[in-house]
Amino acid sequence: MRGSHMHEKEVDDLQLLERDVTVGMEDAMPSIHFSDHVHQTLYESMYRTIVVKLLGRKIGYRALSNRISSLWKPLTPIFIMDLENDYFLVKLQMEVDYIHALTEGAWIVYGYYLTVQPWTEYFSTFQLFPSNVVLLAKGNRMLCVGMKRGKNERKNAYEMTDDG
Repeated sequence: MRGSHMHEKEVDDLQLLERDVTVGMEDAMPSIHFSDHVHQTLYESMYRTIVVKLLGRKIGYRALSNRISSLWKPLTPIFIMDLENDYFLVKLQMEVDYIHALTEGAWIVYGYYLTVQPWTEYFSTFQLFPSNVVLLAKGNRMLCVGMKRGKNERKNAYEMTDDG
């Protein structure tokens, strides 16, 4: 392990010890629990992973992959995983690509905002919309992409300037 983050190969070579796995029964259902060491190793393997979702429109895996490659222009190949509720995970290999994807937007795909947020252990595909609000400041302009919760759970985006 170098620094505080593991390399992909090291995660692939993870060997589970007997103390890393507890198999049992809970409420008459089989259960498997993993040690904190296993959880930490898995979390570290998610370093440089971004959760993306196109607001207001569905997009397929191949179309998203092509658009992200075109917009972000990563220096190395990216890995994309299609999740439930129109979310995707995007794994970037280089820190510079990761920072660029998170900070250089707003990313527009087919006229819709592509939300980007770092993966955390608390992320859930059960949320229909990302829970984070992104503020992008460029010069004297600020673009706010947020969520307005209500009956229709609609999205909104607006632009603000120093003028009001």
